[in-house]
Amino acid sequence: MESSRASRRAFLLSATGCVAHVLFSAACAPRSTRARWTAPSTPTVRTAPFARLDAIGAGAWALVSTPLGGDRTTFANGGIIAGRTGVVVVEGFYRDAGAAWLAQQVRELTGRWPTHVVRPKLRVTAPTRIDLGDRVVTLDPVHGHTSSDLIVHDQDAAITFSGDLVWNGMLPNYVDAQPIALHAQVDRLVSMVSKRQLLVPGHGAVKSTPCVNHRDPLLKQRVRDAAEAEERRF
Repeated sequence: MESSRASRRAFLLSATGCVAHVLFSAACAPRSTRARWTAPSTPTVRTAPFARLDAIGAGAWALVSTPLGGDRTTFANGGIIAGRTGVVVVEGFYRDAGAAWLAQQVRELTGRWPTHVVRPKLRVTAPTRIDLGDRVVTLDPVHGHTSSDLIVHDQDAAITFSGDLVWNGMLPNYVDAQPIALHAQVDRLVSMVSKRQLLVPGHGAVKSTPCVNHRDPLLKQRVRDAAEAEERRF
């Protein structure tokens, strides 16, 4: 039987950065699983070789990156939230061309250019509100996946962008993670949002929050391992 230490080592060695981690996980999955990973659950309004835009509410679209086809112009998920006086773009770019493509989609869908760009790794020290006239977007700083993550909420539209705190249908990348903090933040995220909330994960298709699968037994074991390792330090 494989030891806990060996299992932990294999787990960490497989998480060598978001790009490598996604590609490694995809290579180990059958074609049907890879297809389901980004299968749309809401109407798609734009497609490109590297991503698509799914309508997720009035004036809101999710950028769902589809890098497994080999084109990594965008890599992570992001999106667009349009209000009366401004348009927020949640970044999911891997290359400048991805940013240009998404900006052009904003122009075509809303008749305007983006007024705000939110980077999921942006260091924000306190909750921040972006007033778009008829809706307010809240940036909630957290940590766990890395030392600086952001949750982006549009509470009126019941939409949340989780960044890499949540990966839909794939084990998350733990290379920079603090497992105990990560799972505490995901539990907090799930408790904050309603059952009708749509969640745009860092990778994978848009889902309702009850579909968050962070309570997978393997992930639970990783948290227990981390807690035991922390206790042994003292």
